[in-house]
Amino acid sequence: MIVDRLVKPTSKLATGRGLDRETFFSSLAEVLGLEGVDEDEFCLAMDFLLKRQGKIENHLAKLHLMEGCLVLYEVSSTYLEGKACPLVKYGYNRDKNVVNYK
Repeated sequence: MIVDRLVKPTSKLATGRGLDRETFFSSLAEVLGLEGVDEDEFCLAMDFLLKRQGKIENHLAKLHLMEGCLVLYEVSSTYLEGKACPLVKYGYNRDKNVVNYK
């Protein structure tokens, strides 16, 4: 899933189909030896990681962060729609607020 997100970000369903021999869109499945992987297996993998998220984050923090350092991360999302305007018309954000920039 990580490699697919880096190469061609898609849904879990599309990723599974992209790894299937009959519907593949890259050599990723062959290169990684992942034949017959489907979206259900991706969901199981996400459940597996979710149960261990805190332990994984703490381990990575110990490896990569220094005491007292500031960590910033992006949590906003963007939704754009439009057909004619080169700047497109802004739509709804994930907080359900309408944002119109003119």
